[in-house]
Amino acid sequence: MTIAGFFAVACYNSIEILISLLNRFKRHDGLYFWSMLTATLGIVLHSLVVLLRYYSLGPNFLLSVLTCIGWYGMVTGQSVVLYSRLHLIVSDKTKTRWVLVMIITNFFILHVPVTVLFLGSNTKDSARFLLAFNIYERIQLAGFFLQESIISGLYIWETARGLKPIFAFKRAIERKVIRHLIIVNILVILLDITLLLTQYLSHFQIQTTYKPVVYSIKLKMEFIVLNKLLLVVKHGECSCMHAMSEPGAAAPRPSYIDSFDNRPFGQLPPSRESNDAIRLDHVSRTTTNASTRTDSRGPQTRRFSLFNLPDPYYTSLKGARDDWTTLAFAGSYTNDARQRWHQLRAILTQTTRICARFGQRSTRTPNKEASQENQEMKHLGWPPYLQETRVMSKILAVFGATGQQGSSVIDFVLNDTELSQQFELRAITRDVDSDKARQLKEKVQVVQGDVLNRASLSTALTGVHTVFAMTTPSFGPDALDIEYNNGKAIADVAVGQGVEYIIFSTLPAVRQMSDGRYTKVTPFDAKAKVEQYIRGLPLKSAFYCPGSFMENFQAQSFLAPRKASDGTWVLSRPSSPTAQLPLLSAVSDTGKFIGAILADPDKYQGKTFHGATALYTWEEVAAILSEATGKTIVYKEVPDDDFKKGLAFEPEMFSETFRFYEEFKYFGTDAEDMIAWAVKNARGRVSSFEEFLEAHPFQLE
Repeated sequence: MTIAGFFAVACYNSIEILISLLNRFKRHDGLYFWSMLTATLGIVLHSLVVLLRYYSLGPNFLLSVLTCIGWYGMVTGQSVVLYSRLHLIVSDKTKTRWVLVMIITNFFILHVPVTVLFLGSNTKDSARFLLAFNIYERIQLAGFFLQESIISGLYIWETARGLKPIFAFKRAIERKVIRHLIIVNILVILLDITLLLTQYLSHFQIQTTYKPVVYSIKLKMEFIVLNKLLLVVKHGECSCMHAMSEPGAAAPRPSYIDSFDNRPFGQLPPSRESNDAIRLDHVSRTTTNASTRTDSRGPQTRRFSLFNLPDPYYTSLKGARDDWTTLAFAGSYTNDARQRWHQLRAILTQTTRICARFGQRSTRTPNKEASQENQEMKHLGWPPYLQETRVMSKILAVFGATGQQGSSVIDFVLNDTELSQQFELRAITRDVDSDKARQLKEKVQVVQGDVLNRASLSTALTGVHTVFAMTTPSFGPDALDIEYNNGKAIADVAVGQGVEYIIFSTLPAVRQMSDGRYTKVTPFDAKAKVEQYIRGLPLKSAFYCPGSFMENFQAQSFLAPRKASDGTWVLSRPSSPTAQLPLLSAVSDTGKFIGAILADPDKYQGKTFHGATALYTWEEVAAILSEATGKTIVYKEVPDDDFKKGLAFEPEMFSETFRFYEEFKYFGTDAEDMIAWAVKNARGRVSSFEEFLEAHPFQLE
């Protein structure tokens, strides 16, 4: 919703600016006109392409190229707009010349490297570019922030320093115009600061869609600033964007003001019309829906306020102030529109309550707020049964609900006295008609959700507060990209649906930890890449990094001990007997680690539980298996080539996996401390390998 709102506001502002440009400018061959037009079209292009990329509605590389083009126009075009008006207040041509040199230099220094890195990060070999891109993108945004701040700061300084005679002799309305010119430029700098903050706080999804909104607002302000400058120069009165003459008022003949005569502020331009002549329709009285009102005493101007800015800013800021969806809709906000907004708010409120009654959405509404909203419903004529406020538990959506991790989370929450009261479970699975899904339906709500179908994900995550997400491995040449895109789809839809907290099942970044020596362990690298993406999203998150599943000794029969000719059983790996491996019962203990996060989400926000009971050497694993089965099982280290010959499925991946285990202890060199911390903070005692085998007898065949 937020992304759609940002897109709507950016497009609304851009279309309004375009209409105003074509309507107000008599001739279309001046620097201000073309820079404003370029920046506006850049905003439109950037907004559309970001939306298309978000929904994967086109070739990724082509959309990436168009994103760069839109960014050029939006950012550099905005700076040229600022530059093109400097001559109105700065008489020193040296200053304006240096500003132009700065803009051109920064174009090559900041745009070109980021373009190369951005396009490179959207190719199959993205790993080589991503880190550098993430760093230089922040440098770029900071550079453009400084550039625009310097220009706006120069404007503020020259206005405050050079317009003292105007403050002394002009009328009150014109002094107010001058103050507003300064305020607008301060707002421009503040908007840039908010954009810089979203970038440096790694809110990727927000900042990519927030950029067009910021630049469209700034452009709209720039248009107002130019008209008001000309207004003061000519001693006339006009409303820069939405002026309408009162019925019956006689309007003077329109005048055409030369906005690009290279002349200091305060000197009237010659009578000739130049390239950027702007048509200003003078009216004796003007009214706008945000800034003035008219009564028997004539037009009166309200005190300047952020919440009295022209549309759609009033709607956007008012919605944020009321803690409702920011930028829910944009447009005129008259008295009639105000009533429609309250009705829409009432509809949204009652829709969530109706859904809650049928188990589709759960809410917690404070009594005071509920009472106030119920009074609103009564005032608007809602039936009594819709005025009821239900207080229900938060919805916890569990992906992979029929698998080992998901089923463990569901069983643990259902059997935990505290968590079962806090959360209402929603199991998400691709096939709701499978045997396991049917069994789940007896305990929890089961819904269909497929990572390849965003619509199904949106439905599945409607009204959800917390998500436990995981991805299943893919295999083949595009395995990493496929699994990453699946995890990204879940995260993106979660953000779009307003999910507050996500717990993601991740794994170590093998390629990064090994400095690129192990590149075939794609299930690990894909999950690690999804984790990094989620950390940059605008929602709270925690992570669960499970060790090697004890269940795999039985499930992956091709890796189980094999019977030798002498009657003994041999567990073979391309690792030394003393290499250590973290073991975990996925079914029994995953819920204990996830339960700890659910019980205290703020404490564990941004942290990772490295789920395992302990580190075991291969010799210890063989001895424990031998004790549990009563069979003689020994461990044997085999050459890597011999190990791969014995595997018919992904031999390179498994070979690199076990070599990585030996070198990095799976979690890293601090694996012992990581596991100890996780076991200490788990919500329950974690099973040892011996206890697991006792509960799940190991079968040798």
